[in-house]
Amino acid sequence: MAAFARLSQNVPIGSLALILMSAAQDSFFFDLSATAHPTSGRREHLFEADRDGEANGLAQWIRLELDEHTILEARPEPDATFFSAPCFFPFANPIAMHKGDRIRIAVGYDGKDLRSWIAQKD
Repeated sequence: MAAFARLSQNVPIGSLALILMSAAQDSFFFDLSATAHPTSGRREHLFEADRDGEANGLAQWIRLELDEHTILEARPEPDATFFSAPCFFPFANPIAMHKGDRIRIAVGYDGKDLRSWIAQKD
């Protein structure tokens, strides 16, 4: 990747070009009403393809649970609208996936930024 290339890009939330290949998973949950928050963390998720296709990146978006009845989410779906756009992190090379194939994604948090990477393809 060229030094000037962006590592991630925002994608319009209703873009038909972004097709999710697995169920979403929560990486981190922060209670914004708390007086303190974790300064770092790391988690791994096992994603299972729910269709055949080529995975060419990871989509990340925000979900805000304002109260037990009010949820605001930037989940990328056709015709969706939201104040925030999902962030797309392209893989260095596309990965051929078949329904049922699994890929392990690691997510790290350093106090201000989230980072994601492929930990393993099963």
